Amino acid sequence: AARPGLPLEGPDARLRQNVSLPGWPSQNATGLHHKASRGFYECVNGTRWADAAYAAAVDRWWGTMRLALNLLEARERAIGRPYDFVFFARPDVRYLSGFGPWCGYDATTWYSGGHGAPDMLWYMPRGVAADVLNSLDALYGCAGPGHLCCIKEYSSREVELLKSYWALWYWRAAKGYALSTRLRGNASVVGHHTRVGGRGIYIGC
Repeated sequence: AARPGLPLEGPDARLRQNVSLPGWPSQNATGLHHKASRGFYECVNGTRWADAAYAAAVDRWWGTMRLALNLLEARERAIGRPYDFVFFARPDVRYLSGFGPWCGYDATTWYSGGHGAPDMLWYMPRGVAADVLNSLDALYGCAGPGHLCCIKEYSSREVELLKSYWALWYWRAAKGYALSTRLRGNASVVGHHTRVGGRGIYIGC
């Protein structure tokens, strides 16, 4: 799935184009484009998530995840059966080796790129994908402070307050999903290989 409307970074000329989906807000649109509950606003008040630009970035990226889920469900209806696993990745991930056969992975575990790449590549059971790719609704539908979905609950546990980590934290806490970074292949993220403490963004073994 792609992040629509945003320019992709990196040396590859073919990736230097805007990826877009019909009906998605333009690149310079600001604010939230999905309905959020009063509880959500009570939770983000006084946090970084209250910043308009940051909120718009969350809205766009997680909105993209939900669009990906919609496309997945439409495909499943077309073929008449659900998929067993879902592989979700940014379009600017450069694969350096194969990730092995699906039977090499535990059927109940959610696999992530790990520290530095928490939401750049996921391999997950279909049931996990139904929740994770719908994180926008879980966040925007939050009943307010005191609930796991509340950003203030998230920050109080000293977990890094970034949109990339909330989904990992929330769904593990809410549903108890097993999480692993033991991917059998490896990859890097185009345009980010020198940006994270000099180590770069690297995914896999």
